Amino acid sequence: MSLANPLPTTWQAVSCAKDAFEITRRVLERSPSHPQAECQQALTSFQPGLRKSTHYETNGAWSLIKVKNRPSQELHEVEGLLILGRWATFARFLRDYLQDKGKVLKQHLQPSLLADNLYEQFAKKVERWEPRDMLNVLKNSFFTTPTLQLLIDDAQNILTYRNWVAHANPNKKSSRCGLEETYNTLNEIINRLLQN
Repeated sequence: MSLANPLPTTWQAVSCAKDAFEITRRVLERSPSHPQAECQQALTSFQPGLRKSTHYETNGAWSLIKVKNRPSQELHEVEGLLILGRWATFARFLRDYLQDKGKVLKQHLQPSLLADNLYEQFAKKVERWEPRDMLNVLKNSFFTTPTLQLLIDDAQNILTYRNWVAHANPNKKSSRCGLEETYNTLNEIINRLLQN
């Protein structure tokens, strides 16, 4: 298996979506020939082109687009969901990476039938590992210097925020993580792993 960093393509997609959102907002905001009612009508025209499973409300879309410089609750929620998706991509990479590294069992253990069975069990277990356990394995093996351990601690904080977004527990507040900060942290971890 040839592992590659999946995060840069997700960052390009997020950047493209943010740019498109900003351009749309500016066009609708600055166009003197399109009052709010006409803009809502234009947004409604996009409704039929969306998949039937997509929940889309023009009033909700208009409230997102007309936001000026202050971030709205909706935008915070969207950013949280993007971080959730970014974490899922990162966690899948970690599982694949650990399974790939575990192939050494198959290469150096005899008899080969035992090696194959051990690797199969290892690969299944890695699929069920908690994300914190995977981060702790990294912290205790590849990321042993204080600076690198801080990187893993930052990833732990992102995981805490990801869990808060995923489970929406109002009693357990978590400090908010930014999209760029999340990308930089997780991307640096992946890049360091790919060097090993």
